[in-house]
Amino acid sequence: DAPFIMYKPENQRGPGIDAFEGYCIDLLKLLVAELGFNFTISLEPSNIFGELLEDGNWDGMVGQLARREMDIAIAPLSITSFRQSVIDFTKPFMQSGLQLLISKPNRNADFFAFLRPFSPLVWILIALALIFVGVVMYLLDQYSPVDLDYGNCFPGLRSRFGSTNSFWFAIGSYLQQGVEAYPRSISGRLLATFYWFFVMVMVASYTANMAAFLTTSNLAVPVSSVQDLTKQSAIDYGTVIDSEAMDFLKSSTETVYRNAWSHILENSKTSLLNSSLVGINKVRRSKGKYAFIWYYPELEYAALRKPCDVMVVGSKFDLRGFGIGLQKNSPYRDVFTLAALKLQERGETEKLRAKWWDQQTQCPPSTSSAADAVELGVNNVAGIFMVLGGALMLATILLIIELFMFKFCVSRASSKRTMRQVCLDRYFK
Repeated sequence: DAPFIMYKPENQRGPGIDAFEGYCIDLLKLLVAELGFNFTISLEPSNIFGELLEDGNWDGMVGQLARREMDIAIAPLSITSFRQSVIDFTKPFMQSGLQLLISKPNRNADFFAFLRPFSPLVWILIALALIFVGVVMYLLDQYSPVDLDYGNCFPGLRSRFGSTNSFWFAIGSYLQQGVEAYPRSISGRLLATFYWFFVMVMVASYTANMAAFLTTSNLAVPVSSVQDLTKQSAIDYGTVIDSEAMDFLKSSTETVYRNAWSHILENSKTSLLNSSLVGINKVRRSKGKYAFIWYYPELEYAALRKPCDVMVVGSKFDLRGFGIGLQKNSPYRDVFTLAALKLQERGETEKLRAKWWDQQTQCPPSTSSAADAVELGVNNVAGIFMVLGGALMLATILLIIELFMFKFCVSRASSKRTMRQVCLDRYFK
């Protein structure tokens, strides 16, 4: 079972232990260096860890240990109460548990992905904001006393914000581009200031959320737990026959696992497989139609290797440890347990895990969540729209104040001086 025990490439194989590689092989070498013992390595012929047969005997590695045909078994051998009744175990050298292996969903091309950071309603509100700002900017230009006064002094230059320029100002500001005409009145400048603040917040929100969409996979995972599997019929699922995983599902008293076992039993020809390698390869070939229930160290390794078409999902369950198996009442049990603990304390087992998992990565990290990046809805941006709405109302109020003040000031000035004198004093003095 990769990456615990694997054959080396043919051109690199040597005699005995040098024909193999993997986590357990390296662990065995560390134990040899720690304890200084000699050994002869052999493979279990049926490639089975060990299950209790109907006649009361055990097969696989557990059976060989129970019959005293070998002294120790170094493999991803789960520690269970049934096995401990016939063999001994060291303390666990690795923690394990069951998870799901599924095919990575295909990501469909999205030609309008640039619209995803905002919800449709927010895009509509942005368009309405552009229109309202353009209209109000035009009205401020037409009725502001500052612009009227400037037009009276320079008739050819009065209107800077006609209907076209007003909307061009609104669009250009939103796209963060400069425009030729800017407001002269206090009300117009106040509206422009708050509008630019609105644009700054919206652009920053769009950029941040777009980055989130681009940097997360956003894969639509069809199932993420055994419970999800039992609620659907499109995806078949199963595990290895006569394995600890099968025994757990078979003997569990929890409804969700009982339902899962019922499905597996009804579809045993396709659901129960001969080995974990067969299960992993079946997931790869199934194109999303099969999920494999197995122990996560092996599933994690498979998900890290090319062709990068599978992923591990769901929470771990049936948590248990992998230990070194020994004959019942073996005098070596405490010796190997103490040696394994020393290796853990020195960080040797963590180094082995990093070597055979972290450093074997051939695929980019994937996520089982489809909601890492969520489009911004109205509730997320309502505040900035309120600020813009308040600015529109405040600009209108300032326009009214400007009209009254200008009317009062001009009426007093024009009674004593000509319009030419007023213009010269205001713009050239």
